[in-house]
Amino acid sequence: MAGQLYRTAIAGGKLASINHLMARINKLKFVGQCPSNFSLLVSRLSENSTGAYEVDLVLRRSNSLALRINKLKFVGLWAVAAAAQKNYPRNLDERPTFLTAGVRSMLLSTFAFFMANVFVKQVAHIPAMETVFFRCTVATVFCVYGLRRAKASLLGSNHGMLLLRGIFGTTALFCFFLTLQQMPLASAQTIQYLSPIFTATIAIFVLGEKMKSAQWLFYVIAFGGVLVMERYDSRIEPLYLALGILSAFCSGMAYNLVRSLRGKEHPLTVVLHFQLVGAVVGFISLFFQWEWPQGWDWLYLFLIGVFSQIGQMFLTHALQRERIAGVAIINYTGLIYALTIGWFVFGEAQPIISLLGMLLVVAGVIMSLIYGRRQSRLAAIEATAG
Repeated sequence: MAGQLYRTAIAGGKLASINHLMARINKLKFVGQCPSNFSLLVSRLSENSTGAYEVDLVLRRSNSLALRINKLKFVGLWAVAAAAQKNYPRNLDERPTFLTAGVRSMLLSTFAFFMANVFVKQVAHIPAMETVFFRCTVATVFCVYGLRRAKASLLGSNHGMLLLRGIFGTTALFCFFLTLQQMPLASAQTIQYLSPIFTATIAIFVLGEKMKSAQWLFYVIAFGGVLVMERYDSRIEPLYLALGILSAFCSGMAYNLVRSLRGKEHPLTVVLHFQLVGAVVGFISLFFQWEWPQGWDWLYLFLIGVFSQIGQMFLTHALQRERIAGVAIINYTGLIYALTIGWFVFGEAQPIISLLGMLLVVAGVIMSLIYGRRQSRLAAIEATAG
């Protein structure tokens, strides 16, 4: 295309042809791909009437741009540019913004879920599935109210995917509540932090995302940390460790299902189906195991539902606006809360060796997320560069 415009300018030698060339070239100046001196050359082109000589000068001085033009051939040009502008700065030398909408949502989600975990710990004498029932029932009310106000569908259209999201989410929640009741707060939360390992692995098959071989080494480090915690902390029993790992796996499945529903369902519709499955399964469990809440237990159970709903809404929003690897790393700020509150409120001191195990878990997963994010950004830059 650039060659055709060049020949047109040479043949016509008219200012109109030059202006036409300028307009078409300007359209290609997206995501900082033009040389820094290109704007100056184009300005000279508009002021100079010699035409052919200046066109030749511009094309000679911007060989890299001409090469990109020939490679792209205007096939899907604007779609690529629009996608790049949403996720990356216009100038590739600039740093991407950290506090994006997805990151802010993940920060709020992490804090809200942590508060819910604290109240789950406060009602450890109540059966875990009963707590799931109260939690999901309260959250269901908020979901229905929010969907009515938004005039969105309660049932949705992807019923199979929504049901699976509810099943995996409920299973993960039940297993996690069991671990919260039976082991220290920080330990249970650290084991739950394995979920990005399963999230990234499952995403290979569900979402078609790629994972580099180096990330597997980071996952080995993370699992090594879990083994250190279990080996040197007598409060972590193998049964509840296995349930914690199962919870992390089911969370990984649920996160990928949320991502696959992006743009297909209203975020609250996705959350509602999770809460409905939990409420129904929890209600059935009450016929087999029931413990009457006493005094403050009623308030704690209500707050579990409130904070869980807030956290779930922000989590769904974060996962639907950002790549999983881009926001999952924020979840690890919750360990700071867990260590602090577990020590001061529940008297759960952590031995040095357990802290080392937690550090290995968090370090392994964070290194994997950072590496994966860096590789994804480099791949996107190469794609926009032609």
